[in-house]
Amino acid sequence: MPDSIPPKGPSGESALGHGEIPAGEPAGAAGISESLFEIAWRNRWLVLLCVVLVLTAGFVYVMKAAPIYTSTSRLYVEQAGPRILSETEGVMTQSKNYLYTQAELLRSTPIIRSALEDPAVRSMQTFRDVDNVVAYLKKNVQVEVGKKDDIISVAFDSPYPAEAAHLVNTLVDAYINYHATQKQTTSTEILNILRKEKVRVNEELREKLKAMVDFKRENEGLAFESTRGNIILDRLARLSEAVTQAQLATIEAKSRYEMIQAMAADPVGLRQQVGAEMARTMYTPTTREKERLRQELDQWHVTLADLRTRLTDDHPSIQHLLRRIETTEKRIEGLDAEFATVQVALARQDYEAARQREEEVTRHFEAQREMAIGLNEQLAQYMLLESDWQQSKKLSDILDDRIKELNITEDVGALNISILEVAQVEDKPSKPQKARVMAIALALGLMLGGGVSLGREMMDHRLRSTEEIQVLLGLPVLGSVPSMGRRRSVQACGQIVEQEAGSVTAEAYRTVRTAVFFGVPEGTARTLLVTSPGTGDGKT
Repeated sequence: MPDSIPPKGPSGESALGHGEIPAGEPAGAAGISESLFEIAWRNRWLVLLCVVLVLTAGFVYVMKAAPIYTSTSRLYVEQAGPRILSETEGVMTQSKNYLYTQAELLRSTPIIRSALEDPAVRSMQTFRDVDNVVAYLKKNVQVEVGKKDDIISVAFDSPYPAEAAHLVNTLVDAYINYHATQKQTTSTEILNILRKEKVRVNEELREKLKAMVDFKRENEGLAFESTRGNIILDRLARLSEAVTQAQLATIEAKSRYEMIQAMAADPVGLRQQVGAEMARTMYTPTTREKERLRQELDQWHVTLADLRTRLTDDHPSIQHLLRRIETTEKRIEGLDAEFATVQVALARQDYEAARQREEEVTRHFEAQREMAIGLNEQLAQYMLLESDWQQSKKLSDILDDRIKELNITEDVGALNISILEVAQVEDKPSKPQKARVMAIALALGLMLGGGVSLGREMMDHRLRSTEEIQVLLGLPVLGSVPSMGRRRSVQACGQIVEQEAGSVTAEAYRTVRTAVFFGVPEGTARTLLVTSPGTGDGKT
């Protein structure tokens, strides 16, 4: 029996829908009248099956996946460059660029190669199937700078927790040793320059002191007058202080110039020293070109390691990549050489400017000195000797203080790198995260089940309500007969009104009969056309 019977049309025949969308109607013309929840509920077993399958897959992954352990070490780095003669030193903890530079240095090739010198690191099971260990570590060692603090975190993932902790601690030790070596080298070079200058100043101090003693011995009856209120002598004293400051500035500029000349062959050490000095003015040099070339070089090294796993060294691709690596390395060397040349030139300019200023101040001092001699030759001569001696004495004291500080810096080394947390052997794996994996699996299962259910509904063109039939056919529905189930035979379905007169199905048939009987005006033809893909549907 059809699901619904519309009334007779204009041709005098009634149309009967069987639940299929007529030809030529778009699939979505009827639309999905139910909500998504109703669709999901109607296909709840399909959704449940998808959820169970995805959860099972997630559970199998969690059980079968190799556990990964993460060991982390946290560092506090405070850079302090050695002082030469000035009262400030290069502190760069305010500079984020410095911290990011140290983070890149932690996973740079020199630090990694230094860590790989440890036999325990080279024989780790983590690197058992790795051809290029350096490239592998550069890619997998995680170095991060805190967003709200100046703490650097160094982490590494490995299936072997003890190896992960040992590798992180070895990398940190290699970084500290590298930093200490660079700092001690810089301090030693400056210390040697200051010691040479100290020998010269002490010799001058002895000569000037001897001259003062000899002059006083030869002029025992010299009456030393008070210089208070004497403009010429006061100005001479101030110029004497200015000469001392100019000499200190010249010595500092000369020391820096000689130090940079000595460090010109070491671009890394030179960059760190120059960066420490520039931090005092909160100026950070830009090295974008070199950083870009280094990033390209690291990427090509990784690509080369990958190609060597599949190709031989004679392959054109590898040869081409080797040529590009060689060209990039030469460009980096050229940038380092250019940087060293520029720094040497700048240091020389500073030295020449300081020397010229010293000469200018000395010239004024000598002119004032001649005026003082004219005032009182003997007194002025003694005061000049004393002034020269005071200058040399003050310079000698300053050199002594700096040499003591540099001796301490050289002995202590990189005291400004603090290990806040040592990498520990973790007893709980960081990956896979079971709760997260199962939550993702549950979400994916629900999404998959919902998608399959929605797709199934979109592909299902059956009519499910009288409203859909009225919309599609444009005709009123006379009635709706409920399904009688598949357990009944065709004969039983045809005799349902007689055998079960009080049933809902029988009442539905009587409703349709009444609608047909009273739906046609009296005196007109009473022709009823029933269409169905099955045989015998119209007999009932």
